[in-house]
Amino acid sequence: MGIWVLLSSDIVEAKLRQTPDLQRVDLIIAALAICQIKAKLSDAVKKRAASLVKLGFKPFDAAHIASAEAANADVFLTTDDRLIRNAQRHSDSFTVSIQNPVYWLIAINQNEREDDHENTD
Repeated sequence: MGIWVLLSSDIVEAKLRQTPDLQRVDLIIAALAICQIKAKLSDAVKKRAASLVKLGFKPFDAAHIASAEAANADVFLTTDDRLIRNAQRHSDSFTVSIQNPVYWLIAINQNEREDDHENTD
């Protein structure tokens, strides 16, 4: 298994400021404390986000994706089914894989088991 690094971004923090559920905000802030990388909102990220909005992504979603790409993330995890469906329609437009975290974790576990099985044969 590879080494996974959790990253955050200026966009995550901006979105949190709009979240009315303070308990949820506290939980997310606690989770963000383990992030090792923080993607900054640069002019390049803003430009890329604008191009993603033209593909039908909401501005915050587009900025999240652009930030993940700018940070050279392998995967962008989201539970937003609409974002995932739109990403699937435009999958050739990204340098980052956009997936549901549950399905991603299942795939990672299956790959690990297959690798372990191959190494024991």
